[in-house]
Amino acid sequence: MNSTQSNAIAHVETTGIEVLSNVFYITNSLLDESLPSTTSQESHDALESMDWFQKGLFAYRRKRFDDAIHYFNKAYDIQPNNAQCQYYIGNCYYRKKDFISSVYHYEKAISLKPNYTEAMNNMGVTFDADSRFNQAIEFFNKAIEINLNYANAWYNLGNTYVHNRKLDKAIDAYQSCVKLDAFHGRAWYALGNTFQNSQHFENAISAYKKVISLYPNHYKAMMKMGLAQYKNEDYNGAVETYNHASSIEQKNAKPHYQLGQTFEKMNQEEKAIFAYNQAIELNEKHTKSYNCLGAICETKNQLNKATHFYRQAAYWGDVSAKQWGLEHGYHWI
Repeated sequence: MNSTQSNAIAHVETTGIEVLSNVFYITNSLLDESLPSTTSQESHDALESMDWFQKGLFAYRRKRFDDAIHYFNKAYDIQPNNAQCQYYIGNCYYRKKDFISSVYHYEKAISLKPNYTEAMNNMGVTFDADSRFNQAIEFFNKAIEINLNYANAWYNLGNTYVHNRKLDKAIDAYQSCVKLDAFHGRAWYALGNTFQNSQHFENAISAYKKVISLYPNHYKAMMKMGLAQYKNEDYNGAVETYNHASSIEQKNAKPHYQLGQTFEKMNQEEKAIFAYNQAIELNEKHTKSYNCLGAICETKNQLNKATHFYRQAAYWGDVSAKQWGLEHGYHWI
């Protein structure tokens, strides 16, 4: 796997449009502004500043952000024209969720280096995290205007459009990203999620397949692809995908539950029952599987069995099962 691929992927829970893909790149640019000058004093200052800067990087990478801020400030005091010091101080404050301070230091970095696209990108990330979407979009676009090939800025722009519920624009941004970087797994995954939420299931499946081609054991992409196939009424494809997902996370009940749902759509009741029971074996608290088994038994007039399954669901806290019990004369706590 090449270095582009290794940094590309993130697993993001995608239960709704608000959280489709909210992991951003905070770009860490290379040290390229603190090289020694020709005069001996400037050379000494540059080397001392670089020493503090390297200490700051060491602390930053170990998530000691307060120490990192101290070291970067020391470096900046010696070389007040070094935009990277302000940039990394901004990164530290972002990690501390102090967005006001983060923006302040990114602005200082840009004032020192007007075409500092990484700082503009991170300004956008910070504004998005603070739900200031229009400002986030403004800064991502500024970075892209300077560097049209800035794949991560396109990706982050897509994320902000998703959070701002502008899915068509998000799709355009993600597609621009993957055109520039075909190995950008996060963008492919986010693109699949956005297509799925736009009811474009074929396109979603294609995007998830791209993620899986890059990362064959990407469980969440498989589960999302299975759902897209299910919604697209490709039940055989969904079964194959869910089986693959279950082989990756063998102790996870969810693929078996989804298999049960799919087999019910295919009118393969026995296979559905088997799948739900497998889910329960893996997770005795899987209330959805108990409820589905109860519903199957109820349609077959097997009320004793149905009651057993609903009671199990109620025992583990399922409200709908408790309501069923009340309607049938049971008072399950």
